Amino acid sequence: MKPEDFMTPKTKKGPISGPRVLILGSVHGNEPCGANVLPDIFALPLLRGTLTCVLGNPAAFRANKRFLDTDLNRMFDERNCPTSQEQNSREYQRAQELKNYIDHTDIVLDLHASTSKTSEPFLICESNGYALATKMGIAKIVSGFDVIQPGGTDWYANKTGKVGLCLESGFLGDPFSTVRAFEGARALLSLLGMIEYEPIAIPDPMIYSLVWQYTSQRSFIPQNPFADFAFVEDKDVIGRDGDVTITAPADGFLLFTRPCEAPNQEAFVFARSLANIASLRESPQG
Repeated sequence: MKPEDFMTPKTKKGPISGPRVLILGSVHGNEPCGANVLPDIFALPLLRGTLTCVLGNPAAFRANKRFLDTDLNRMFDERNCPTSQEQNSREYQRAQELKNYIDHTDIVLDLHASTSKTSEPFLICESNGYALATKMGIAKIVSGFDVIQPGGTDWYANKTGKVGLCLESGFLGDPFSTVRAFEGARALLSLLGMIEYEPIAIPDPMIYSLVWQYTSQRSFIPQNPFADFAFVEDKDVIGRDGDVTITAPADGFLLFTRPCEAPNQEAFVFARSLANIASLRESPQG
């Protein structure tokens, strides 16, 4: 099977009833790792439950673009009242189709990758997913996206009483991101008793909570090429937006920091950690 075979969802059932799991690949079309592992995930023998795999944004995947008209992973929140242009977009229409699949599942795992070459794998989930997320072998877990950046597949899953998980598998150009995406999906299915596999346990993964997203007002230029989870102290300079200096509101960590050439673009998100941040000052930051 090929990734393109999952343009429409494929579903299979184990011999006994169990959890219903939906795995999405390439909701952002230029993040190929999720799409590339769908055939291997779907081929896993099921012990129980129902597994559905689907290519999130097939047209953008074929074009190797993040999206064609607008960001699909912001189109699931009707409260944002999409503009008429967005409502006529291919991504908005695809979101309505994907909602139907999410409505008929229990757990959603959305497989992503980052444009940052320094990105490292982490799992996005809210507190309703901690019981699974902390056992999936991922060292870092980030919550708060449902409030700071609503409208994604995981947001919609959580809003409708499901469990929404999003795995960031590292840099999209790193071949190993495909391995991480597969391992993450396999770990989840194992924890649910749906396949035979023992995920590698990571004791006490770090949990971060988002508190702020900065959106460009003019054009944003980062002060440094910040790696994901780069530690900044209160009042450290993060970058400049036009002639305005943007500083850290407190001690914390940066994610998805990127230059923005126009207004109203997502420049970075700022997170706090349950760790003792003072101890981080005593060691070099990678």
